[in-house]
Amino acid sequence: MQVVERNHHIDITVTSGAEVLLPYLRKQWPDLKVVDDDELIEATESDVYKQIKAEMTGTPDEKLHLNRLRTGMTQAQLAQKCGIRRENISLMERGKRPIGLAAAKKLASALEMDYKELV
Repeated sequence: MQVVERNHHIDITVTSGAEVLLPYLRKQWPDLKVVDDDELIEATESDVYKQIKAEMTGTPDEKLHLNRLRTGMTQAQLAQKCGIRRENISLMERGKRPIGLAAAKKLASALEMDYKELV
């Protein structure tokens, strides 16, 4: 089974439970197209997978890290975009530095997410 979101392709091998998985995916992405294809694509590398994982992850530091990966930005690029030192972003992603409200708003804006997820 291949799941396609916009131009992103995700291959999922389902030995059982497809009847549960497909309705969930269609609810999340109404324009979802499912096709059979022999070419496999690593799902964990897709933007959709990263987005889902980021949404399901609990801690602000994990959400910061996963949402940065989802956007394809490096720490340096994110730092430049939001005016926060790269070293501080690294510390925040590792849970070594708290993410303050002002920083959360800047980071969330750059990552196109809700700042409340980072505080």
